[in-house]
Amino acid sequence: MQRLLLLRPDSGIYCALPPLGLLSLAAYIRHYSDHQIGIFDGVEKSAEDSQVIQAIESFQPDVIGIGSLSCEQIEAHHTANLIKELFPEIKIVLGGPYASSEPSEAIDDPAVDYVIVGEGEIALTKLLKALDQEGNVSEIKGLVYKTGEGVNLPNQLEVVDDLDEIPMPAWDLIDLERYFYNRRQCSMNLHVTSRRCVPIASTRGCVYKCTYCHNIFGKKVRARSVDKIIEEIEYLKTENGVEEVEFVDDIFNYDRRRTSNIAKRISAGNYGLKFCFSNGLKADLITPDLVDQLIEMGTFRICYVIDTGSPVIQKKINRVHDLKKTCEIINYTSSRGISVGLSVIVGFPGETAEQARITLDYAFKLKLSTVSFLILNPYPSTEIYEQAVKDGKITKRMVYSHLYSLSVNLSAMSDKKLQRMVKLAYLRYYLHPIRLWRFISTTPIHHFFFSKLYTLCLVTFFKHAAEVIGDKYQYADGKKKRSRFS
Repeated sequence: MQRLLLLRPDSGIYCALPPLGLLSLAAYIRHYSDHQIGIFDGVEKSAEDSQVIQAIESFQPDVIGIGSLSCEQIEAHHTANLIKELFPEIKIVLGGPYASSEPSEAIDDPAVDYVIVGEGEIALTKLLKALDQEGNVSEIKGLVYKTGEGVNLPNQLEVVDDLDEIPMPAWDLIDLERYFYNRRQCSMNLHVTSRRCVPIASTRGCVYKCTYCHNIFGKKVRARSVDKIIEEIEYLKTENGVEEVEFVDDIFNYDRRRTSNIAKRISAGNYGLKFCFSNGLKADLITPDLVDQLIEMGTFRICYVIDTGSPVIQKKINRVHDLKKTCEIINYTSSRGISVGLSVIVGFPGETAEQARITLDYAFKLKLSTVSFLILNPYPSTEIYEQAVKDGKITKRMVYSHLYSLSVNLSAMSDKKLQRMVKLAYLRYYLHPIRLWRFISTTPIHHFFFSKLYTLCLVTFFKHAAEVIGDKYQYADGKKKRSRFS
């Protein structure tokens, strides 16, 4: 029997959500084996190195699994080296989005013994069994490890085809109260009705093949049954007093019938919970009737995602939306009086200022409560990243220091122009009186509403205003011209 400690290092990320990936791993491994599992979440604890060491000394693990996003790779390797220096006998396994997208880089660290690419439930369970019985690890799909001749990279990955085979996340292994009242955001969502909020993933994978997006769960949607989703909701409400649920699927509404069934079951259960969809629903797959059903079940906020409003860029990134239908459904959702958010991206390869303005103008004409103007980050193992390397635009290993920072500019605009365009878009949107009122009127009124509004106004204004006001004109053809975005 192995003692496994699943660990998430603190990267200073802005929100402290429960680590769904680690909770799923823990639930699967303890269901299908007798290994002892513990979880240490450095994000929730804002953990220093001393706290990590103390947790290891207390739990005394044989294996430590470290999960991280690409923007947390520095912290992941720092933690691995800290552990290996003090506890050289402990096997260290890296997993998650970073390890899956850059397995060769991850395993290159002498402190790392194994890397798991893709989903970790099956592969990590098999690895623990092999370590326990001193067995052969060469037949474990998705496992990266060092050999006498170099590094073994997998040709195939372990995938859980039926998500109902994965038990409910091991919520009992963490103290949810520490997440509810953490000093960091308790949700990916700016608008929350209660701090007693938890994320739920009802699917894995996505049917679309966007050139900029990850492929960790594959390009096929696998869904948990409606019964399993309802079971988890009831457990969280009864055992933990949860008041709000945040669905974090990549594409929750890929199947209208399934989405409708979930909404009807939740409505029939009369749970008195609030729901939000912060990861982005695809608007042109939703009908007004389906919006009504989602609101009836308790949905107070829906975020949509279009990525780009430029038909030319849509074709380039293989992400086609029906922009007319998207506009209609977003405005209908807003007319129902709930909070509506949107995320758009600028800075795609070769994107010009004119093409980016099409996206920004499209966002401005919609009736939204909030909008996020993001700059493209080309993450490893994506088609956009590989093409940029091939074209010589990325010539060295990139370090993603922050989830929303500009790592490399692939657009036809200068860094300064691209960043300034986004800053001015934020100013134009959030300082408009009608949009500001829409934001206020759809924000849940509770004890920390005013602090959020105050913070938003201060950050938006003081962070961007000085730079924009000092340079509000652009020169073109020797003449001074006003520009809304450049």
